[in-house]
Amino acid sequence: QQLTFTWTGPEVNASTFTIQDGRGSTVAFGPYSGGMQAITVTAVVAPPFKLGSNLQMTAFGETQTLHTSCSQPLYLYQIVGYNVGTLQIVGFLNSDSTTEADCSSPPTAPPSTAQPTTAVPTTAVPTTAVPTTAAPTTA
Repeated sequence: QQLTFTWTGPEVNASTFTIQDGRGSTVAFGPYSGGMQAITVTAVVAPPFKLGSNLQMTAFGETQTLHTSCSQPLYLYQIVGYNVGTLQIVGFLNSDSTTEADCSSPPTAPPSTAQPTTAVPTTAVPTTAVPTTAAPTTA
């Protein structure tokens, strides 16, 4: 139902960063500070109350796809890399109201869906997975 990212790179806003998921999900931008900014993607508040199967995320003209259906797990701290910065999943809210705080000891897996830029070194990224039962979207 909701994903929260940390963007590391130049400041983004509605004209430099967009998300399309085929369902009309919304994006909200937090304050930009120290080269970082929170970005929250929320599913449209109508049935089926979940994000589309793929998030097409465009930053400064470059598009990356994050698969968000049940067929592939999403991971907490997973990175989506761009030439000008990176997005890192730092939180989620499921339709059953569970959040990343409800995951006691999830399994680990590779966190990157694309090569990160030098803004976020992969050695400093935790590799904690979000269990499929607590994935941000349900099929």
